Amino acid sequence: STQRQGALDALARLHQQTLHLWALVIDAKDRQCPTHTLCHPDYCERAKGHFLRDTEAIEEMMAADDWSAENVRAVADKYCLCPFEFAMSLCEIADVVICDYNYALDPAVHIRRIFDATRDVTLLIDEAHHLPERIRDMLSGSVDSARLRKLRTVVGKAAGKKHPLYKAMTDVIRAVDNLLLPEDGSMEGTLPKLPDDFDRVCLSLADAFMDARQEHFPWEDAGGRLGDTLMPLLSFNRARQRDSSDYAILWEGRRHPKITAFALDSAGYFQQATQGLSGVTCFSATLHPLPEMRLLLGGAKDDACFAMPSPFPPEHLQIRQVDVNTRYVHRSSACVEIARQITALVTQKPGKYLVFFPSFAFLRMTAERLMLPCQVQEKQMDEAARAAFLDAYRQEGGDALSLCVLGGVFSEGIDLPGRQLDGVVVVGVGLPQVNLYQEVLRAHFERTLGDGFLYAYMLPGMQKVTQAVGRVIRTETDTGVALLLDDRYSYPAYRRLMPEHWRVNR
Repeated sequence: STQRQGALDALARLHQQTLHLWALVIDAKDRQCPTHTLCHPDYCERAKGHFLRDTEAIEEMMAADDWSAENVRAVADKYCLCPFEFAMSLCEIADVVICDYNYALDPAVHIRRIFDATRDVTLLIDEAHHLPERIRDMLSGSVDSARLRKLRTVVGKAAGKKHPLYKAMTDVIRAVDNLLLPEDGSMEGTLPKLPDDFDRVCLSLADAFMDARQEHFPWEDAGGRLGDTLMPLLSFNRARQRDSSDYAILWEGRRHPKITAFALDSAGYFQQATQGLSGVTCFSATLHPLPEMRLLLGGAKDDACFAMPSPFPPEHLQIRQVDVNTRYVHRSSACVEIARQITALVTQKPGKYLVFFPSFAFLRMTAERLMLPCQVQEKQMDEAARAAFLDAYRQEGGDALSLCVLGGVFSEGIDLPGRQLDGVVVVGVGLPQVNLYQEVLRAHFERTLGDGFLYAYMLPGMQKVTQAVGRVIRTETDTGVALLLDDRYSYPAYRRLMPEHWRVNR
């Protein structure tokens, strides 16, 4: 990703100035696994006797300057080690570790040997505007009775209804079915609390899954992966052991409900999880406005908080706003005007452009009215598909037009400097979709911070907009345009959420 590469580039510059650091990159475990088998000594030759062989491998790494992912993997292969577990051991002696947030903050997978054992650690958190949502995801969990029914069928066919796992699933399904849901015909909502035995049967189900982990049930027959049900269940159990006032209990679906323990207080958890460290620095190009973001990140009034001016000349980015009503009920009629504005832009100044929409549905509606050759982002795109999508931009010369979703993989974390990108169009103000989760969050922020709509909708929306516009100017010599299509960009409430260096013309 761009964030990872930025950190590696900074370390390379330090290395050129004779500062030598052991810098380690941690990748996801499933990406590093060379065998893709059960992570157990009985099934994996690398796991069997791993700690009898890793000492010599660590000594070899300590004698080397090259701690790149490729060299770490090569040494792991040389000594027949699990690459991920080898990287975990190297973490304890590395000077710098580059990794995802979850290795520092997720209660399920954070590196305990580092974050539970020493204070001599400083966190530098890039793209910190994502933290509140990421932490909520880490702390939330769910029990999906519809999925459990499909998994129970697999167990029943393979081992019979008397199997302990089948019985444990039945207990949870029955507990969900016995919940007293409102009789108003609604399909989702909140519950004030859960029955006393609900947590007990969920914990028992988790134990039953662990006891049966070496039994090879054909989980694929249920559709999807076992982890898609098991991991949210384990997260649910952890959530239920925390302060209940930090959570809302949500239900979705009336026939086979899904029950979610939805984390509300991400700021409190972040503060608690980092209080024992030497220091924490959160940074991002979209931590604006700082006072509000400090509240969302659990910062105190005496925490250092400052903004740096943009390193790029503001006149290099021409931002124009056009009044278009993109609100949900007006989207069908807005598509014609949006298509006209896109056509006018790329006709007047041919080049390479990205257009960002609030949703895939809105994107497709506009694409049907756009009489221009373009490529359209798909919902499911692997790394190869994403790279192919960007090929038209990274090739020299030619024009390109792509329709993408705001907040998706192409509006953040990609780098298209120079003439690789001439401009972007942003449709709407990026507000998250109105749903049960956002409305519960809005009510929480209304109670705790006094402005639920600002914190639940406006801030995350305008952060997505700022990230998308930020794709245009990547170096001191880049120039480009940004077209903002929504009348709300002229409202003072939205204007104050724009970066200070933006000069918006109408």
